[in-house]
Amino acid sequence: MVSKRRTHLRIRPSRPLLANYPNYLGRVRDIGPAGAFIESDRPLLPGKILPITFWLDVERSVEIDAVVRRVESLRGMGVEFLNMTGEGMRLLCNYWDVKPPLLANDRRTSLPRIKPKKMVLVEYPNYLSRVRDLSPVGAFIEDRRYLPPGQHVSLKLWLDSISPIPIDVTVRRVDEGHGIGVQFASLKESDYDRLRQFCRAQPQQPV
Repeated sequence: MVSKRRTHLRIRPSRPLLANYPNYLGRVRDIGPAGAFIESDRPLLPGKILPITFWLDVERSVEIDAVVRRVESLRGMGVEFLNMTGEGMRLLCNYWDVKPPLLANDRRTSLPRIKPKKMVLVEYPNYLSRVRDLSPVGAFIEDRRYLPPGQHVSLKLWLDSISPIPIDVTVRRVDEGHGIGVQFASLKESDYDRLRQFCRAQPQQPV
């Protein structure tokens, strides 16, 4: 485990997403606007700076300078983007229909939040609660308990009664006695698409 957790959403692509850097072409395990994890049995050393080309498909690519921040032996490396251009940011965000920028120091995302017309539940260890508002990158959960900002929680989001969406989240704000605002940290691409479609289908109300 690393001591510093990332504070932006990462998407786990359901279709191959390739990263090309000197003498290597590998698959991306997860990626977001500020960094990525690249699978490799020969990861580079932390601190190494390198140019990377991410191939979104056969016609679209994003070229980014990055620095290796962490290494998982025989599995790959986590990189942080350094000097992404505005064009690269837009292309990467538009890949998942996310409006740029979606960065760690943003207080709020430009993606609209909605108040679900029907009940949406979250299930996490020893607790079941209701979602008050929701977007593809975060939610406000009704919870009278105190969970400190910065705490990381694994939960299941029930948009329907058929199958839940597993999500790792980080507590970003606390409204004591009412609930917590959480930011999604990791999602499968298919689950992200499902969540985005759900939000689009709901009538938007002021939050």
